[in-house]
Amino acid sequence: MLRPTFSLLGKARETLRGIALGSEGVQANEIEVIVSPNIREEANKVVSAQPALEPIRIQVPEGLEELIPGYLAARKADVEKLWAAIGADDFNQVRILGHNIKGNGTSYGFTELSRLGAALEEAGKLSHRGESQKHVEAIASYLIRVEV
Repeated sequence: MLRPTFSLLGKARETLRGIALGSEGVQANEIEVIVSPNIREEANKVVSAQPALEPIRIQVPEGLEELIPGYLAARKADVEKLWAAIGADDFNQVRILGHNIKGNGTSYGFTELSRLGAALEEAGKLSHRGESQKHVEAIASYLIRVEV
């Protein structure tokens, strides 16, 4: 299934970085069809032109360790839903997903994710495309970098 072009444009930087870094969940074959047969070369150019991203290390509350892989997988799925919502100008859905991320991040030890969710919720309330995209990119970057 090909992703819509609008979705790719909004997250191109993080997507390219993910491809270059070999991130799980990045489906390079779909992107190659849309962008270029030389996507890995282009991704490496983007990554090498930017400073390396440091991993984010999180201490998970005791007793929640087993839940974290499922939690993070659900947030990665939220990122895809958010791109679709932004592409469809469904800012109510952006607001709802942002609210949910805000509400559950801190409970699992991801305070920064809660902060980003709150910012995303506000952008959704205002139907602000640019701010929504910026916050989704930040959430996607966080999810790529976070280590438990």
